[in-house]
Amino acid sequence: MLSLKLTALTRGRIFSLSRIPMTTDAGNRDSRSDIETIHYPQYSPKDQNESLVKKRARLTWQSRKRGIKENCLIFSTFADEHLKSLSSQQLDLYDNLLNRADNDWDMYYWMTGSERVPEMFDNEIMDMLKKHCKNENKVERFEQPSLQYEPVST
Repeated sequence: MLSLKLTALTRGRIFSLSRIPMTTDAGNRDSRSDIETIHYPQYSPKDQNESLVKKRARLTWQSRKRGIKENCLIFSTFADEHLKSLSSQQLDLYDNLLNRADNDWDMYYWMTGSERVPEMFDNEIMDMLKKHCKNENKVERFEQPSLQYEPVST
C-alpha cells in the first residue's frame, strides 16, 4: 500500500507530493519512495499587441469561467459593470489577478475581506472588487449577466 502526503504548497504554483513507503499486507516494503514535483507554467500574456476590444472580450469570458460558482457570479457581474470603463493599465491589473492568482478560494476570501490580500494583488482593482462584493445597493446577483457581443477582429 502506498500513501501520499502533501509536503509543500507554494504560491509559485509548485508543490511536492512525497511518497511515504508503507508496509503491505504481506509485510513487503514499497520501494517507490521518491518526491514528485509538478511545475506549472507561469502566466504571460500571449499577445502583447492585443487590442482593448479583444482584451475586454477575453477578460469577460475568463470572468465567467472560474473554478467556483461564487467567483463566477462576482467576476462576471463585476466585468459587466466595469470592464468597458477600465483603462488599459486597470485591465492589465485585472488580467493579472484572473490569471496569476492560483486559488479561487483565496481570491474569494480576499474579495470578501475574510483574508488579507497579498501585496501583488492589493491594488485599485481589488479595492473595486471588494466594494462590488459588499453590494451596498443590494443588487440581486443570482445569475451571470447576458453576454454583450462586440465584433472582434482576429
